[in-house]
Amino acid sequence: MANYVWYAIGSMLFGGFTSFLVLFGIKNVGGGTVTIFRACIIFVLSIIYMMVSDFHKDVKNLTETDIRYLILSAFTTFLSSLFLYKAIKESNGLFSVTLIEKCSVLITLLLAGLFLKEYKHLPKETYFGACLIIAGFFLVTVSLQAKNQ
Repeated sequence: MANYVWYAIGSMLFGGFTSFLVLFGIKNVGGGTVTIFRACIIFVLSIIYMMVSDFHKDVKNLTETDIRYLILSAFTTFLSSLFLYKAIKESNGLFSVTLIEKCSVLITLLLAGLFLKEYKHLPKETYFGACLIIAGFFLVTVSLQAKNQ
């Protein structure tokens, strides 16, 4: 397997743990507090990582465009976290919230197709998988609506 696949699997695993662990840390505080607290921890860990690796040498290679997109990415990450923590706090369970939230892959597929034209290089199975994700999203959403009424 290619290295990027292993990195993606690691991201998936830690992302799952993140959603699970935050459930225990959000009981007594709001989403904003959780977001700020986590951002501070992530900042400190990022600085430590940068100091012990050679990634600090890359900073000089950042262009203005890179910085603009990174700022936009940080802003959308912030908003995503706020919405996620609010949803977790107000929901009856973590499972339904994360099922809906993980459908963000559909937004990624749509944006990659529209702006990067990646759809030209994808095998047919990828489209089938995306259709299954969309169908699953609608099934979960409809079943949650029916349960809440």
